[in-house]
Amino acid sequence: MRDLSKQWKMVEKKLREALSKLSQLAQAAEEDGAAAPLMVDARRLAEVELGLTLLSEVAPAASARALWVLLTGYSFALPELHSSHQEHVQMIGVARHLLLAYKNARHWERALADYTRVSELLRLYDVDLQTGRYSRRPVSLYPERLALYQQLCRQPLPHRERKLRLAPAGRYLCRSGRRRTTVIIPPDLALPSSWPPGHRLPERRQHEALAIPWAELLETAEWLDEQEALHQLAPRQWRRALERIQLYLAPDENSEFQAADVLRLEGALHMVGMVGTGKTTLMDVLAVWAARRGKRITLVVGDVTSLLERVQYFRSLGLSASPVLGATNRVKHRRQLHQMLSSVYSEHPIEQEHMGFDYTSSACLLNGLCSEASPPLDTDAPPCLTLRTAEEEEPEPDGEGEEDRAHAGAEEDELVQLGEGQRGRSYACPFYGACPSHLGQRELVEAAIWVATPQSLIYTSVDPQLCPPHLRFLELVYRLCDLVVVDEADRVQVQLDELFSPALTLVSKGGDSWLGTLLNKVPAALYREGLGQVRDESVQAWVRRLHRANEAAVSIYGLLLRERALMEWITRQGSYFSSLTLLEKLTVAVCGISRALDQAEQERRYKEFWPPLARFLDDPLGERGEHELAALTRQVISLPDDERVREQLRRWLQRQPFVCLDEQGLEIWTVRLQFALLLEVLADSLDALIHDWREMEALFGLEGSSATLFYSPPPDYAPLLPDAPMGNILGFQYVRSSERASEPGELRFFRCMGVGRWLLLHLHDFLAADGLAGPHSLLLSGTSWAGTSPIYHLQLPVQAILLPPEEERLAIEKSDFVYRFARLEESMEAAAVSGFQGEERLRHLEIVLRDLARHEHLAKERLPSSLDRLRAELPEGRQRILLVVGSYAEARHAYHYLLNQGLIAPGEAVYLVPDDAIFESQWSWQSDDRLPRGLVSELSKRDAWLLIAPLQAIERGHNILNDEGKAALGAVCFLVRPHPRPDDIHYLLHSMNRWAIERCADTNWLRRLCGSEPADLETLGKRFRQRAFARWQHLLHLRLRYSSLPKEERQALTWTLLVSLWQVIGRLVRGGCPARIFFCDARFAPRQAATGESDYEHTSLIKGMQEVLRPYFEPDDTQAIPPRERHLAQILYGPLYYGLKGIEEREHY
Repeated sequence: MRDLSKQWKMVEKKLREALSKLSQLAQAAEEDGAAAPLMVDARRLAEVELGLTLLSEVAPAASARALWVLLTGYSFALPELHSSHQEHVQMIGVARHLLLAYKNARHWERALADYTRVSELLRLYDVDLQTGRYSRRPVSLYPERLALYQQLCRQPLPHRERKLRLAPAGRYLCRSGRRRTTVIIPPDLALPSSWPPGHRLPERRQHEALAIPWAELLETAEWLDEQEALHQLAPRQWRRALERIQLYLAPDENSEFQAADVLRLEGALHMVGMVGTGKTTLMDVLAVWAARRGKRITLVVGDVTSLLERVQYFRSLGLSASPVLGATNRVKHRRQLHQMLSSVYSEHPIEQEHMGFDYTSSACLLNGLCSEASPPLDTDAPPCLTLRTAEEEEPEPDGEGEEDRAHAGAEEDELVQLGEGQRGRSYACPFYGACPSHLGQRELVEAAIWVATPQSLIYTSVDPQLCPPHLRFLELVYRLCDLVVVDEADRVQVQLDELFSPALTLVSKGGDSWLGTLLNKVPAALYREGLGQVRDESVQAWVRRLHRANEAAVSIYGLLLRERALMEWITRQGSYFSSLTLLEKLTVAVCGISRALDQAEQERRYKEFWPPLARFLDDPLGERGEHELAALTRQVISLPDDERVREQLRRWLQRQPFVCLDEQGLEIWTVRLQFALLLEVLADSLDALIHDWREMEALFGLEGSSATLFYSPPPDYAPLLPDAPMGNILGFQYVRSSERASEPGELRFFRCMGVGRWLLLHLHDFLAADGLAGPHSLLLSGTSWAGTSPIYHLQLPVQAILLPPEEERLAIEKSDFVYRFARLEESMEAAAVSGFQGEERLRHLEIVLRDLARHEHLAKERLPSSLDRLRAELPEGRQRILLVVGSYAEARHAYHYLLNQGLIAPGEAVYLVPDDAIFESQWSWQSDDRLPRGLVSELSKRDAWLLIAPLQAIERGHNILNDEGKAALGAVCFLVRPHPRPDDIHYLLHSMNRWAIERCADTNWLRRLCGSEPADLETLGKRFRQRAFARWQHLLHLRLRYSSLPKEERQALTWTLLVSLWQVIGRLVRGGCPARIFFCDARFAPRQAATGESDYEHTSLIKGMQEVLRPYFEPDDTQAIPPRERHLAQILYGPLYYGLKGIEEREHY
């Protein structure tokens, strides 16, 4: 978090003095009857002049209107547009912090228009709004500010400092979560006089490349083997695992891959290897190599269970390792850890020992010092920084910064929000140096190995006791670490994209809507406690907001379903809308604003009509002051009579200036106004629910109901990331039912806050604007080179490949790919599961399950089922079968169907459940039928030979190995075809992010975009935004149905689904093992299933995967594919291609 106030302080002070003088001149002018000059705010004046000063240095040929283009974060690959000199890159980075509000073109143009009306006595620039030309002019009032602007752009912005005062002995008041508590620190306690040693922040300007001989990594692996024997740990045979890996490097995009014995890391290195090659092994060995040589390394892993296991392992070897963990969700993390250990020590669930329990502790030492009359402290919100002497009245908690504080380690932000007077009265807990909750952060100061998840890096703040500048851990890693290694980098890319572009289904017919879930859970939780929770006013207010959101949603749906014309209009709003966009359309239509009017008249009408709407958007229900639209809105919500409500809205419209509608038009826009008012009430209620979500989540048992929408990234990242290419937008989406137009559709809410994947691609230089050199980054995955997939393909050239031994590759290529379709008894049609919903989908799933698991009888002899025969054919130690379904709910349903129908015996199968599945009334998670996702690696220790799991849950993460270190699963049956929902907005957002990264770096495309005109920054920025918006509209109107997609989009979707399937199959080929793969859903190949004839590319996913891979393998197509890409595809996907090419249909096995 940057401190912007210091940067503006001096210039604002001087400008206020100048404005004061100008005000005196204005008064004199009024007395003389002359026109008074326009007065503006000092900050706004300085911001406009700073922007123009930046433009004059970085892009001197650009129009004055072009500043917003620089502030969006895109560095277009046309050198003539703006300077790419390091100094100018830094200047743009500084300006993005200082001028963030002007990255919207309209806001910047309005600011320029106001600036031109400022007195010439004060203006530093003349600006021609028509041509965009601007020039510097001499001024008499505060002329030296130009030098200050130039200096301001060149100085890295300081971080906000957090000054703490150790609490001495005494009596303190504090707020812990929703509780007010008195704490007494006795005088006889020996209190520290300073904080523990903290992080030192060197200003690293250069970072030398790391050259790591492979021999040193082998020596490190051998050391690991020796230490495991010394500490009596289970042997992992590190050297043998690393010796089987061959390293190939290509120094640049145009060179071929060649065998290498030195791994060179400089900047970002994208390394791939076929699934099961040993990329994770290399990551762990690299961590130990770095730690033993005095370097600091950060490992980014997929989940907290993996994080804690790694830390435990490294520390058991005597290495200095510590986790990067936030302060929230610790109860969930401890529960998951307990589940994991229970699988190993099931007989002694209370005697578990693991360092992870130390790092997930939420114990607060102040709890033992609470006064007898005070309630205990809320361990999820300890008052580490907010102790106040009891003599002072405790202020109400500041309402600002709550979204930031909702995330791990952000409680210190409350101190940041305090005013100077209050800050002096705040004290910090003196027991920080011994506090169990902060153990991990204290150890990180000296630790050589940091282990993190993407979320902990993004959200977690560094404790101010260890680092006064306000930093997130991602920034601290940038400053202190030598190397960052990201495991499963393509999955991390997905996570980052979705963190910065969250979406939520508010209302739907099924059981997966967020609002419906809350309305089921919250009242039930309230009445279980006899409404005791509403003793707290904040809880009562939150519950009221929830019911208000429900009232608004009910009214919105009533309008949409009754007013067909309204529904048609809403579905024409570019597929998304907000109350702001709808009210702006209303203003234009009602006031007759069009190009037939001159610009001045358009602005006059808009400015006179808009103020009551602006006030409504700021305070829709009049909670901060009564106004007419607020009173009308309350009636819209509460009155059941639409006609009565509309009559009052119609009268309100008629009283406004410039209304030029006939009776029919007035009727239409009255209904639309009613809808817009309801929508804003819903949006306002959602904002309040999100604001306090973290406090209510645990209170009402809503942990499983959360979404990325409620864990929005802190605002620190807004000046770092490029904007979404179509602009950062917030809106609703109404998706009409595909069954019948009269049926209710789905209402969704989403917001785009930037291109999340940019952070992954720039881990090594995302703070370059500060003039600092970052760590080297190594991005690892088996599927991060994925053709045209918008989700999984990393847009960095692959420069390193890991190859397994040739014999393992040949063994994997012997995998058997088979169609195995069930037939409906009544029609003998092949059973399809995908494409159906609800009960019908489950019925078709049951048909496929019964076909696989039923036992025929010959006389009195029970014959083995298809699954039994398949199991018998699998090699010893690998006689386990994976059944892949579409969701956790389907996995549970499939298990109970098989069991209840007598198709399997108890103990023969388990089904996967989420890691955050809640404990029942038992110490252990253990059950004969359930297996938490994080413990899937323990499958081989169970008697079960069938694992039923959702595709998305099993495709990544923990290896499932037998005692020989080979894949414990020998076969997989895909009971459903993977496919995103036809209206999945996340898929579209991924597509836009890939498009943006590619296009802004494509020089030829950018030049074509400019056409025959000379390239200029403003034109390019606008056309880029227009093209992006047009593509966004195209994608929004494109239903994701495999068979009907245009070829380009279908191939991109095929690559995405190919990665998901191959990752699942990758669980079965670990250790160079061939696998048996069965596609049981007729949707995989509809024509093949129906007639036995070959499918087409557009009808079959199997055929589609063959076709997107074929050009990389068939000699006839070598002209179209660069040799380097052919090489990559053959290494990563060779076994898959050859298996698909030889696929055949079998009725029995």
